[in-house]
Amino acid sequence: MENREQNYNTPFFLSQIIGNKVVDNKDAAVGKLSDIIVNLSYTYPKVIAIIVKNKEQDHIIPIANLDTATIYQNKIALKIAEEDLKGLTKDFPENTLALKKSVLDQQIVDLNGAKVIRVNDLRMLKSGNEISVTDVDVGYRGLMRRLGVETLFEKMVFAVKPKNISLYSNKFVSWEYVHPVLSSRQANSLKLTVPKEQFEMLNPADIADILEELDYEQRKSLINQIPDDIAAKVLSETDAETTQELMETQEEERAADILEQMAPDKAADILGDMQEEKAQDIISQMDKEEADAVTELLEYEDNTAGGLMTTEFLSFSPSTIVVNAIQELVKASEDTDIETIYEAFIVDNGKLVGVVSLRNLMLAQGHQPLSEVMNKKPVAVTPDEKAKDVAALFSKYNLLILPVVQESGELEGIITVDDVVEFLMRKWQ
Repeated sequence: MENREQNYNTPFFLSQIIGNKVVDNKDAAVGKLSDIIVNLSYTYPKVIAIIVKNKEQDHIIPIANLDTATIYQNKIALKIAEEDLKGLTKDFPENTLALKKSVLDQQIVDLNGAKVIRVNDLRMLKSGNEISVTDVDVGYRGLMRRLGVETLFEKMVFAVKPKNISLYSNKFVSWEYVHPVLSSRQANSLKLTVPKEQFEMLNPADIADILEELDYEQRKSLINQIPDDIAAKVLSETDAETTQELMETQEEERAADILEQMAPDKAADILGDMQEEKAQDIISQMDKEEADAVTELLEYEDNTAGGLMTTEFLSFSPSTIVVNAIQELVKASEDTDIETIYEAFIVDNGKLVGVVSLRNLMLAQGHQPLSEVMNKKPVAVTPDEKAKDVAALFSKYNLLILPVVQESGELEGIITVDDVVEFLMRKWQ
């Protein structure tokens, strides 16, 4: 009874079975296990076939022809004779992957820990007649197991540092939270999808760090798995070189969809670094409102206030009462296109006449018009102001935000302290 229960639900490691002898139903040697093919459509990929290698050829054998009770034993048994292998059907689903070839020793994204990890081993589980991949082993112990010195490693560590359990403990990451990073060729043949909810749980800056750790082909593979709205946030965080590289790999339509989700100034920065023909092709695919905003910003030099500003901001008329302005600010806080809600701009016939901070709004009477609580002489710059002078104003007046106006007084856009910091970092680099 004990053996039967153990046989029904048994964990084992990929490294323990690769290279094991495979025999047919007559106990005749067929070859050695060289790889395992899994179906990635499941949360925990299911084994659908094994690859057996001998001197003559590789045999791809569907799992239905395997005595699964022997999968983790030194001798893996088939249910059929060797001469029947040639007639096997190999009609597998599209979403398949060879574990040893494409996962073992490769980089993989840990979406839970927000980092790139290296696969030292894979823990698998036999449950009934099904075999699945459950965990990625990223610890030293997994590597030592691969080298065949796991027991020796444990003894050595225990002798030298008996209290340092972490050195010889298994370190697993559930497959549920990992994502294989494949070459473009592999990615084109697979439909690896990560639920949007998993990406939403991560900070875009963490995903940006992951992308920057990967090579060119892996970056392309991963960015194509990320939804447009999240990709926009991520590519706003990656360094300029990575952002440019990834945007140029996208079809014009998808590139336009991503840029539409960005703040106009960031989208303009990216397009401004592209070849003019490519940039115009992408702009032509954008919605008119976003395209017009970006086109306007592209007219300004990078090292000017116009080149730093965004055209997304909150503005009110002087007669708007405080309580209504606060309601609009709260509503706008849910809009990712609005870069800041800490200050609102008072505009009369398109001209800037004042600025009011969120703090002052909260201290004012709800029925008061903004004209009574606003700063009527705000610090402002024109679009052609040099970026270094803009930075100096931020420092002098401890600003979080700075309006950009035409000589005639029309409000064109705003510059945030983040825009200035980014400019200074680019200059320093």
